[in-house]
Amino acid sequence: MNTQTRVLLGLFLTLWVKRVAPEVSVDQCSGVACDQDQVVLNNGEKMPLIGLGTAGYTDQQLLTTALSSALSAGYRMIDTADLYSNHQQIAAALEVILPTQGLTRTNLFITTKIRPTDLGYLKCKYAVKRFLEELSTP
Repeated sequence: MNTQTRVLLGLFLTLWVKRVAPEVSVDQCSGVACDQDQVVLNNGEKMPLIGLGTAGYTDQQLLTTALSSALSAGYRMIDTADLYSNHQQIAAALEVILPTQGLTRTNLFITTKIRPTDLGYLKCKYAVKRFLEELSTP
């Protein structure tokens, strides 16, 4: 699955996962690799249910440090939103971090959300295109 598809799937699945997926308790699972921590998508890809939330992170150094620590700890999903105004900072941080950890964008799911003002076919279409550009997603 290519990086752009992962971002789009994340965009549309964020609310679904939060509403439909079962809660995972500590006694159900130990470690990041637990199968209970993932949801299997229709195409067979496994998407993590637990990711790093980036609300409030706009400082480049802080965001780079947080993402680096999360990826080192095994996180493979990053959650953001247009409202957080940090898409470009996330892209810049990942450009630096991923090579140092032997990862590529295809190893990650990036979920984002649109603003209520971007609802509707055309507004959503242009917002998603902008998100992909801001996140440096081919």
